[in-house]
Amino acid sequence: MKASALLFASLFTSGAALAQVADNLATPASLLRYVDTTDGVSRSEANDIAEAYFLRHVGCGNYSGIAESADSWVVEGEFGYTGAPIRGFLINKKTGAIASPVGPSYAHPGDMLGSNSSSKPTAQSLRGWAVAEFWS
Repeated sequence: MKASALLFASLFTSGAALAQVADNLATPASLLRYVDTTDGVSRSEANDIAEAYFLRHVGCGNYSGIAESADSWVVEGEFGYTGAPIRGFLINKKTGAIASPVGPSYAHPGDMLGSNSSSKPTAQSLRGWAVAEFWS
């Protein structure tokens, strides 16, 4: 009985350790795997999108969470060595479109997995007439 309890405890501990290692090896692709924007974007999906974005584009900064506004999820975090607060980083609740002031913006979350991210529109291009297109 003691041997089986010890074996179970060691297997459980190993499983927990593997899960912890797996969490630390998250990739943008693994985070976006289950994001489905056809029915809108939930808080959980917005969190996955934001984490994937930070992994892909923010080398020096800190993602701290998601806040809710009427039409979008507001990504909260800090950028750079000084930890300057990020302002205006939004994920559209309806489409999943990403407007980012710290890197490229995307019409769809999965677009950030493409190989040519330099051709993606920037947050600057979302000002003016393009903003209406972002929220449609």
